Amino acid sequence: MNKPIKFLSVMLLLPLLITVFATSLAAGWKYYSTIPDSTIAPGSFGDEAPSYLDVDSEGNLWIIIYMEKKLYKVTNPTGVFEITLISTPSWQTGSGPSGIACDDAGNVYATYDDAGMTTQGIYQYSLDGTEVGMYTLPFRPGPIDVDAAGNIYVGQKTGKKLVIITSLDPLTYTESDTVTAHLFRGLKTNAAGDTVYTYGDSYALELWVGTSPDAATYTKTTLDEMSQLIISAKDSNTTRSISMAL
Repeated sequence: MNKPIKFLSVMLLLPLLITVFATSLAAGWKYYSTIPDSTIAPGSFGDEAPSYLDVDSEGNLWIIIYMEKKLYKVTNPTGVFEITLISTPSWQTGSGPSGIACDDAGNVYATYDDAGMTTQGIYQYSLDGTEVGMYTLPFRPGPIDVDAAGNIYVGQKTGKKLVIITSLDPLTYTESDTVTAHLFRGLKTNAAGDTVYTYGDSYALELWVGTSPDAATYTKTTLDEMSQLIISAKDSNTTRSISMAL
């Protein structure tokens, strides 16, 4: 029997879809979509470990491979799906991509941490995978999410603050006065943007509450520190969760 040495599952509980990633000694990382008739359709990513994902306005999955600095799109994940590698020619140096988020307007945003280089910032893609903009940030960006109004939430790696961006061009943002003790690894906001959940490198689950889009109004509460972590953001149609066990 192949005993897993490490397990990471990233699950999105959508209408008619559950997404799971897993690995074991004998096989690389695989994508599984579980559909209503309980059949499982696998698609292999080989040894590339999925790190971040989100669902776009058409129901497609967007997946970041942090270690290999790659971006994939999984089209039609509830049916006969297709895994497509998106062109990211600027993703060459630095730490790599550190988050992805899709909004209801058909935009896909990915953060890229390049330790202060000009390729560090937010990359914007259309749903067909075309890069439509790159916006340099003066700080090292971590995980990202978008609220219903289109405000962009980013966990700042350098100052360890919550950042809310109201415009990418020209770049306009506010920072929280509160600082976390952890390096941001995950971030999810609700539709209104007044409630944000984050977790860090020590797997501390934290709750940020404030008046969007002014990040300076947000206060932070540490909810728990644990090796098994679940973060959920809910709206009327979708439940998203991220779980990690090391």
